[in-house]
Amino acid sequence: MRLNELRLSPDERTALRAVEPARVAAVTQEALDREDTSRLTPLARLRDAGRYVAGRLANLEDHLRKATTGRTGSLRDRAREEALSARQELLQAVERTRERADEEEREEQIFRVEQSPGMQEPDFPVRVRLSFMWKDSASSAWRSGRIAYIYSPSHAPAAGGRRGAGGLTRRGVEAAKAERFVTLSAIRSVEDYLREKGTGEGIPEQVRIRDETLDNFSTALLPRRGTRQVEEE
Repeated sequence: MRLNELRLSPDERTALRAVEPARVAAVTQEALDREDTSRLTPLARLRDAGRYVAGRLANLEDHLRKATTGRTGSLRDRAREEALSARQELLQAVERTRERADEEEREEQIFRVEQSPGMQEPDFPVRVRLSFMWKDSASSAWRSGRIAYIYSPSHAPAAGGRRGAGGLTRRGVEAAKAERFVTLSAIRSVEDYLREKGTGEGIPEQVRIRDETLDNFSTALLPRRGTRQVEEE
């Protein structure tokens, strides 16, 4: 996992801003009025604007298509109502994601967090290394630091065994899941610290996760606080 799974990439931000919200509203309304998915073509750039926006656009297309191909009037009416709801979800997604993009760009002017290369094959103990940079003020020079998270649960599967379709043993699969969770949670934890403290001086060089079961408090650097919710796919 890389940081671009947590933040919009520059290309995604560019795609998002290629279509103004007013244009999105007008195009989607016309598509609904004419019950024609081809009318959504001007919004094609939004397919590259991140999974959230792209997913809402695909959802609208799906419901609009059902509204035009339903076998009965009741099915078409229900699909049209769902398409109206899907349109509103798309408009909200565009608005929220544009706000997110603006916030991320402001934050990147004062702090940044990056993941260092991990192990070639996942294994326990899981080791997640991050590097980070921050500025004490907008005009000051960048300062930097590093932190390593180590997670070694006692219940980890034994080494060896048959490799599955993905080329990993059961231990490797579990380690990969844990590494993904720790990475995502750790990046957010460091970001939360830099966001609140405005400095990385208090971030330790190493954190050993004592929890047997990972949760959103496992990587927290701020006292009595978890990271923003980690969502697994």
